[in-house]
Amino acid sequence: MEEINPLRADLALKVSQFATDIKTLYDEKLHSFYITGSAITDDYNEKVSDINTLLILKEIQLSDLELLWNLGKKYRKKGISAPICMTPQYISDSIDVFPIEFHEFKLIHYCIYGEDLLSNLEINREHLRLQCEREIKTRLINLRQSFLSTLGEGKEITRLLNQSVNGTAPLFRAILRLANLPVPIKKPEVFTSMQGYMNYRSDLFANLLLLKEGRLKPSIQEGMRLFKDYYRAIERLGSLINSI
Repeated sequence: MEEINPLRADLALKVSQFATDIKTLYDEKLHSFYITGSAITDDYNEKVSDINTLLILKEIQLSDLELLWNLGKKYRKKGISAPICMTPQYISDSIDVFPIEFHEFKLIHYCIYGEDLLSNLEINREHLRLQCEREIKTRLINLRQSFLSTLGEGKEITRLLNQSVNGTAPLFRAILRLANLPVPIKKPEVFTSMQGYMNYRSDLFANLLLLKEGRLKPSIQEGMRLFKDYYRAIERLGSLINSI
């Protein structure tokens, strides 16, 4: 598996200050604290990426969340999002419901403090397959309904395509895991691997990534072609999931 970059030099100061404040705030109630997502990968872009964290407390009361308000005011401008808050029991009770999300946490995280629960998570294969199938089929229905709502306006179709790409990397990583293929961390490699797995020979996946990064500004005709190509790919992916 690719190595996770624990703390990039340009993020280390912000993150360490935040972690220190978290430790001071919760003290004995704190089980563990993690950096997750793009901030510890080469995909991080300071202009558009937030720093995401996961806070695991031994127990959570609403009053514990209120304590984070002041930290939110302090760190929001520094690009640090409000942490996702869980307990060990919540993770144990929910891993069967959100296997894609926990697969992503397991794959891309760095434990700053406490016992690393994420590295040893056991993701049930059938639970993962069912959520992937549900996500793909839901995405397909949403694409159809949203396509109808555009009323054929080219700019709206391009906007719809841009929105629909959100969340594809975790889904694709989970599918690659189910297919017993290497699971890349870097988003471009995830898209390339999916293209190979699907035996899809168009430039769709490269263009989707360029679109998401704002480096592709398709014409109305190009946007429509890209949308149709993406729709066919999601249909094909739905069929592949059934055969895994």
